[in-house]
Amino acid sequence: MAGTSTGMSRQSGSLIAYALWWVTGLVMLFVGKDDPEIKFNAAQSIIFFGGYSIIEYVLGFLAPGSAFMALIRGVLGLYVFISWIVLLIRTHQADGNRVEVPLLGSVVAPFAEQLAAAVT
Repeated sequence: MAGTSTGMSRQSGSLIAYALWWVTGLVMLFVGKDDPEIKFNAAQSIIFFGGYSIIEYVLGFLAPGSAFMALIRGVLGLYVFISWIVLLIRTHQADGNRVEVPLLGSVVAPFAEQLAAAVT
């Protein structure tokens, strides 16, 4: 198993990157910077969950009392929650190697690659 300079395993670092969404993703982007797999998973966590946080805020601001907007936010929130569980399970099964976000992996992964490559 590859590890970071902190002695953390790839699997642990990648799981931590998803644990508290973009917050731990941000931490692991810098703590796990010696392992490209941890960096990718951390960058993907920041982009996916950070993007969701921004979208959630904007939708809540645009129409706070709208039943339709509440439905959209609920469906989006359910998708993100299920994706989070799937990412945790797949990351564990892959021993911390790269996994992609369900359904949106081809959209999120290139941005995650760029962000991971930018942090040295």
